[in-house]
Amino acid sequence: MKDCRLTVAFLVLVALCIAGRLPGSNQEAVAPQAIDEFSPSVITESGHYKLSTDAVGTITISASCVTFDLNGYCIANGTTHGIVINNNASQVIVRNGVISSPISGNGIEIASGCDGVTVRNIRTAQCAIGLNVSSSNGIIVENSSFIGSANEGVKLTSCSRCSISGCKSLQNATGFSFDQCTDNNIYDCLAVNNSFAGYSLATASRNLFLGCKSLQIGSGSATDSYGFITEDGTCNSFDCCRTEGTVTTATAITNVAIGFALKGAESCSSIISSSVCGTQTPSGGSSAAYGVRLEESLSALGVLAFNTLGATAYTCQWHPKICGFCTVAGAPTNNQIRSYLFDQKNNTLQALQGLSHGSGGIIYSLDWSDDGNYLACSGTSGSGGYDLRVYRLDLCTKLLSVVNGLNYGSVTIQAISWSPDGNYLVGAAQLFGFLNFLVRFSFNKTTGTLALLGTQNPGATVQVVEFAPNDWVVAVGSTTTGGNQLFIYEFDLLTEALTLRDSQAHGATVRGAAWSWDGRYLAVVGDSGTGGFDTRVYEFDSSTKTLTLRDSQAHGATVYGIDWSSCGRYVVTGGATSGGNNIRVYSFDRSTKTLSLAASQVGASPTRSASWSVAGNDILVAGDVTSGATHGVFSALTFPSNNTIMQNKISCVAGNSIGTSVGLSGSNCSNLIKNNHVYGNDRNYCFVSNVVDGCALCTYAS
Repeated sequence: MKDCRLTVAFLVLVALCIAGRLPGSNQEAVAPQAIDEFSPSVITESGHYKLSTDAVGTITISASCVTFDLNGYCIANGTTHGIVINNNASQVIVRNGVISSPISGNGIEIASGCDGVTVRNIRTAQCAIGLNVSSSNGIIVENSSFIGSANEGVKLTSCSRCSISGCKSLQNATGFSFDQCTDNNIYDCLAVNNSFAGYSLATASRNLFLGCKSLQIGSGSATDSYGFITEDGTCNSFDCCRTEGTVTTATAITNVAIGFALKGAESCSSIISSSVCGTQTPSGGSSAAYGVRLEESLSALGVLAFNTLGATAYTCQWHPKICGFCTVAGAPTNNQIRSYLFDQKNNTLQALQGLSHGSGGIIYSLDWSDDGNYLACSGTSGSGGYDLRVYRLDLCTKLLSVVNGLNYGSVTIQAISWSPDGNYLVGAAQLFGFLNFLVRFSFNKTTGTLALLGTQNPGATVQVVEFAPNDWVVAVGSTTTGGNQLFIYEFDLLTEALTLRDSQAHGATVRGAAWSWDGRYLAVVGDSGTGGFDTRVYEFDSSTKTLTLRDSQAHGATVYGIDWSSCGRYVVTGGATSGGNNIRVYSFDRSTKTLSLAASQVGASPTRSASWSVAGNDILVAGDVTSGATHGVFSALTFPSNNTIMQNKISCVAGNSIGTSVGLSGSNCSNLIKNNHVYGNDRNYCFVSNVVDGCALCTYAS
């Protein structure tokens, strides 16, 4: 060799497979051939080639039926790619060696139209892409490693019928990437310490990942990170896979670290018998960690279905567990309570049952217990009716039956709310139209007995009461008392009494209130108050039992109904019409603690009640008769659909302190989500109800 010259590449031709050779012929082996050290080396004939020393430059294979054996040697510092297999080559084998540091290209480049190419026992290092395959079929990659690529370790684009097994992809941006790929099998592969994703699929279909692992993704990365991510594909399967230690150092509320992510229009895909552990984001930031996430997006509040009570519908609520099941109540002469099943496929509200509160009675408030077994309804008693009634729901038949009721004559119970454990009810009562009380009841689930515990005068007409979901406090909204209209009472389990802890000035009557899923935030609505604001969000301090105003919005008219999405990122309100749509959805940024208008729509005027389904798909509203209807369903959040998430273990998902990290997030009204073991996470479920009854018309989660 000469000084400063590149290493000479030698290829030995072993004539075991030359194109056109007949089995059993006596044709002799072709003698070894030297490749000129300054020119690209091109293989143009079929045969069995192998390196006899380290090589520099690019090896190009432009023939079919070629076996190229690196023989344990290294190809380094190519001007473009290490090895190029040209268009339409077939039955090519590349094996047994290292490809390192091409100046501007990939380790192995397989051009379009190739078929039956095998890459075996190869290691690439410090490439742009370790292995790049475009528009080819039947590619086999076995027992190979792809390390330190600037982009993907392995990238397949528009490929099908390929098999990748026993491979490792380490310290790349993405371990394995599949773009518009179909019918590929990936077995027992390992992605470790990649910065963006272990396995990434885009518009890919019918790909199987079996026994694949994604470990320590995103370490030191200030971007989103994913163990497995698939977007806008169909019928992709992740079986017996594992992701562990997916993290990000990014702190913005828009950043995420996710073990398994299904995004966009992904459908009919499955994650089965897999595990997620240790997905994390910085505890001091706002980025969110998820074990498994079927990512939601806010729709344009499309009108899906309408129905009518024939008179004002004052209240409505989705069931907390059963997909599509809801109740609406109000002021018709009879059957003031109606139950429906919303058919997502046909966008219809199917009437299931009508229940009378007494002829001439009116229902102003209804509330489901957290377990979904009991419905409390309150209002004015009609002939033979009750001021307060509790019904039990048969989860299989979806039918309600009376458990107990109380009638106090000239009393109107304007509002009612269950305690978190379902053993107590707190209500707002008015006697003779002017004497106002907060009333407390106990409820015995065994005997079905309702008992009045006591009353106290709040000093004003109470419009709304709302128990916090995980704390023994009640939000009370009313007309003005001592200059304030919003109050926090603490319920003492020992004395079964309410004690006032805080009060806030809304500036006008408070007519609706809703707690976020974690009880950190209380959203209230009412008449236009101080500064013209009718919608406000307060932060609740559970240690001091006090509220702090965080943001306000002006609807421009009285707002009656309000509810949070179960993720705590959106609030829906409904009210009177004032220069625009009267149903509005606000996004709530938990890092800045601010509201911003995200969507709006026209509904009953006024809209008196709004309820966001636990699964997130739909918003139910109710109000005065408008164009013949009193209540309806609007589209809310959209999710990947018809996917299966079953028998997975999800644990140790942790992140920020603002409550947005979740073990398993996704709508089980749009997907089959069941029999998962989700534990030890900041929050175990979001958008997932946990009823398994075997009789349901929709799917339920474990």
